[in-house]
Amino acid sequence: MFQVRRSAQECLEKVFKSFRSSSVVKEASKLVFSLFKNYMPVALTLSESRIFDESKEETLSKLEHLEVIHMLNLLKVTVPYLSVKISSKVLPELVKLLRSDFSVLTRQIFQNIEAFFVSSSDEVIGPQQENIIDSLSGYLSLGQKNPVDTVLSAATLLRTILNKLRAGGSSSWTSNGHKIFGSTAGLLLDMFIGSLLTVLVFFFFVIVADLLIAYYIRYPDTCLY
Repeated sequence: MFQVRRSAQECLEKVFKSFRSSSVVKEASKLVFSLFKNYMPVALTLSESRIFDESKEETLSKLEHLEVIHMLNLLKVTVPYLSVKISSKVLPELVKLLRSDFSVLTRQIFQNIEAFFVSSSDEVIGPQQENIIDSLSGYLSLGQKNPVDTVLSAATLLRTILNKLRAGGSSSWTSNGHKIFGSTAGLLLDMFIGSLLTVLVFFFFVIVADLLIAYYIRYPDTCLY
């Protein structure tokens, strides 16, 4: 079943890549958004339930759970090809699924948001940027309460966002860098007693510090506060 769905994702990506007409892209984007919206009520329920909350887990069938994950996987491969109008509708819906603690959809949500930051314009990302940074910083701040791989994904995604802000010359990257710097420092303190995660997040902490230092060397009269 996994192989079949993987093949379906690859075929869908090839189809979207082949589109040359803006009107075709527009109609295809509408279909993707319609599918996504149909699954949003179930996705919201899944995102609000803790992974070990059996009472909530049992309100959704295993099939529904897998269908939502499959839908998010399909969405991820189409993100680079969606129209600006539809992208601007999809991203706010994804942000609604972000939580500071882990859910069964966390990995797929992170992957989709990363796809938006890699491929979408500021017109799409800008209105949701602060909400995304706040949510990811909150996820980092919980430290060991969330799975190690997802904490690393959140840290990597935050780094991607900071790099995009810096490359675009946005003045908000310093204030956001300060915010991320603080949540990463808290995570390091929380996980101080040796682990691989501590080492990896430390490197991310150093990268953020380097970005801030570079900014203040260039603009010495600015202040974070």
